[in-house]
Amino acid sequence: MNAAQRLQHVLKTIHQHAIQQPVILVAVSKQRSVQDILELYELGVRDFAENRLEEAKKKTPLLPPDICWHWIGRIQTNKISKILENFQFIQSVDSFEHAKMISRLSRHPISLLLQANVSKEQSKAGFSAQQWIDCFEQLLQLPHLKIQGLMTMAPHTQDLDVLKHCFGSLKKLQQQLQTLAQGRVDMATLSMGMSQDYIIALQEGATMVRIGRALFDSTI
Repeated sequence: MNAAQRLQHVLKTIHQHAIQQPVILVAVSKQRSVQDILELYELGVRDFAENRLEEAKKKTPLLPPDICWHWIGRIQTNKISKILENFQFIQSVDSFEHAKMISRLSRHPISLLLQANVSKEQSKAGFSAQQWIDCFEQLLQLPHLKIQGLMTMAPHTQDLDVLKHCFGSLKKLQQQLQTLAQGRVDMATLSMGMSQDYIIALQEGATMVRIGRALFDSTI
């Protein structure tokens, strides 16, 4: 399959399985070439994600300025200012302390998602659901943050029950935080699902999927 065919297949799958519309497709372009990214850009994709700062800094100046760059990597305190310089959307805000630092260092409103570790895996970043609930009122007081919803990473498993529970738990947390927000922010975005599990994520309410392999690998 070529790039156009892979993209069409992913878009068709999203249309068939999404229970929420619209769904934003984010192409995970880490370790992909500028030409690979341009190929998808020319097919209409405008959201791309990176998780390595040095790699991203080399690629972004060579690509069209209307791309929305999403940071999906772990946040390191000493790199927050550089992330803010190079990305328009931060998906992986994994603690209240990092949210405070982003608020302090940002010179303009920055779109972000709160990363929740709903699978409770120690290897995964992100606050627990209860931790986000506990600090949510304080979070809403921070300036320059455009909190748009939640993000999670599911366990690497083919167990459908485990995946459904993970994605369903993020949906439940979204509803809880939306109630606490009382209209002050809109938590509508649920970024969950990658190439191996995005169908389940869509069926559980994903409004944003992060797809790499299914868009870029010629063997798919």
